[in-house]
Amino acid sequence: MKLYWFPLSPYSQKALIALEEKGAKYETELVELGNPDARAAYEKVNRFGKVPFLRDEARDWSVPESSIILEYVDRHVAGGPALIPSDPDLARQARFHDRVFDLYITEQALKIFFDGRRPADKRDPLGVESAEKRLDKTYALYDEHFAKRRWALGDTFSIGDVSAAPALAVARQVRPFDAHKNLVAYFGRLAERPSVQNMMKHAAEFMSRR
Repeated sequence: MKLYWFPLSPYSQKALIALEEKGAKYETELVELGNPDARAAYEKVNRFGKVPFLRDEARDWSVPESSIILEYVDRHVAGGPALIPSDPDLARQARFHDRVFDLYITEQALKIFFDGRRPADKRDPLGVESAEKRLDKTYALYDEHFAKRRWALGDTFSIGDVSAAPALAVARQVRPFDAHKNLVAYFGRLAERPSVQNMMKHAAEFMSRR
């Protein structure tokens, strides 16, 4: 398997964590979409032009979109924990947490981050305010959730937790959640997993070369 990715992309980080959790044999190819030549070359591989993107030559299969990559890896890599439970109700809950961490945390954090990089006359203060409110509400909900749970599903590590690691990593940079002690403790548990440590190492190494 080959993962086309960008080390600072939370969605790329999701895919990398899943591959590591499953003990998959894979290689990575860095894609810098800000480089016009690199983007043009990459769009010949993935016409959507987004990262991450997984190519499985053994099965002659291409997989775009991070959540779908997680499903594919869980289905086709035999090792590691089952990231999607076999029980249908638990599987639905795992997918629910995956979507909440993507849409209610990652997307809101990226809205704030990228807005801060715009020229002053192009910024969207109302959009940023809305994103901050959404993050605060989601932090509070998950702080209550993790008061009695180790992982998103309880004792079972799942795709919800895979998505949570990069989501919370980027969110804490733009909207810290230090006041939510249960959420802080949960992020600490995530950061102890070798798969997440590996993701953070790649991100730090990339930043050190900039």
